[in-house]
Amino acid sequence: MEGRPREPISRAPARLCAIHAIELYLNAFLLATGDPPERIRAHFHNLADRAGRAVERGLVLRKLTLAHLARMTEGREYLISRYGPELSATLSESNRLMATLSEVARKVRPLVVVE
Repeated sequence: MEGRPREPISRAPARLCAIHAIELYLNAFLLATGDPPERIRAHFHNLADRAGRAVERGLVLRKLTLAHLARMTEGREYLISRYGPELSATLSESNRLMATLSEVARKVRPLVVVE
């Protein structure tokens, strides 16, 4: 995730896309394992709830990743990235965000059948 040096706001679009991708991967897994769309929408942008439900349904994520998703939810990273990118200096490190996205993608992709 590149941006201008010492300008965290320059990474805001990429950060928002990464967070949204994590959310979409978790949604795809939950849909593939039988959760109805209404139940998934009820999580709003709560990544910790989505991940918890996915783990209940059989997705295996590292403790570090689950803890990061919980911190992202507690810190309201989605909302800050979308509506207050000037506050993005207070959010998780870009490399941690990309590691979380990478793990979720790597573990969900083989489990979701795309027709």
